[in-house]
Amino acid sequence: MKSKLILCLALVLSGGFVLSRADETNAITSTNLSVAKIVNPQGTVDLPKLGQAIFREQSSNFSLQVPIGNRKNGEPMSNLSNLDLQVWLLKTDGTSIPQSDKSMVISMGSIFDYSTDDMFYEFQKVPVDELSGVVVSLNGKLYYHQIEMSDHEPSIAPPDGNLFQISPTNISQSPLSVQVADVDNYEHFTVFYKTDKVVSDKFLYARQELSDGDNVISTEPVAVIWTTNGAKFDFGGGNIWPFKFKIIEKQHRGETAMPGYSGYWFYLRDFVTNASLAANDDKLTKTSDGRMGNIKMPGLNAPLFFTEQPTQFTVQLIVASYRDDEKHALPKVDELHRQGWLLRSDGTSIPQLEKPDIIGISNAGFSDYRLIFKFQKKSTNEVAGIVVSVAGKLYCGKLSSVWDKP
Repeated sequence: MKSKLILCLALVLSGGFVLSRADETNAITSTNLSVAKIVNPQGTVDLPKLGQAIFREQSSNFSLQVPIGNRKNGEPMSNLSNLDLQVWLLKTDGTSIPQSDKSMVISMGSIFDYSTDDMFYEFQKVPVDELSGVVVSLNGKLYYHQIEMSDHEPSIAPPDGNLFQISPTNISQSPLSVQVADVDNYEHFTVFYKTDKVVSDKFLYARQELSDGDNVISTEPVAVIWTTNGAKFDFGGGNIWPFKFKIIEKQHRGETAMPGYSGYWFYLRDFVTNASLAANDDKLTKTSDGRMGNIKMPGLNAPLFFTEQPTQFTVQLIVASYRDDEKHALPKVDELHRQGWLLRSDGTSIPQLEKPDIIGISNAGFSDYRLIFKFQKKSTNEVAGIVVSVAGKLYCGKLSSVWDKP
């Protein structure tokens, strides 16, 4: 890691430091660029054993200060030369802002002969409402942060907050049981909800749901079959990997509705052991002219579909799913509020070839619609990671090393 070492004397009273450059001219103030304001400064990502990176809006640029280690009596307490570190500042249009200069190390001292080292990055100033997020790669792992604006809070609402998530390990603690059978080469589910209460259909309902992060893409009701000891639900068929099953009981007193609700949910995939699901693993499949595969990304329910072709890369996100016999309208790209980036290992991003588009794929009586992003492929493009934004919230994944080499 090539860098310039700058030793700065910390101000004991304020705890701050000043970094100046005589050659900086044409300063641009943020008030001339945009009426939007960011939280300044703001902590970005927590890096294991190092601390929190800090993003700032300066008078003429943006900066990112990443902690990288400590010093004692001026000597590093860890080997900084072995630190694999890179950062990206992403824009909402699917591009990234280049780093203005080479990164540099700044060292902040203390009265106890200890100091902290931080890697300091600078980025060109743009209107703040064009900013999407910060990504930090540390020793092969990606960390990310959505830029926080002062006029609204970031999207942090947890999905299914009032529902209890079921898995094979805790289902015995719930009133649910799940059985899965192979019917015509497709998984068929029977869910039984044990209850001794008399519950009206208007207070108890179930559905299959396809969601992307915290955003519901499509939902389909599942009919309830009342039995002696509770309610039964039968459903199945098609691609089950990204789908959830939810059973929700609205609060009520007799036939009178009350505020609130409770219930349970689970991923269909959690209860299937069929080897056919292996197709959804992160694995590389060679084709006649390239490679393709699913990429699971933390926080997203459905995997992304990534392809490498002779002249382009593509990233595909599922945005809708319908039965073939169900009337539906084609999703509109501008209303989906999604964006995608492919990161290079040098701190830049790979340009998109064109605006994203919608493609449809039919299988087993269902039609899935995907938003497809196409990126320029050159011999110098090394894919270091994928970032997608859903309704302003970032999701990030590191590609396996097999994707980086031919």
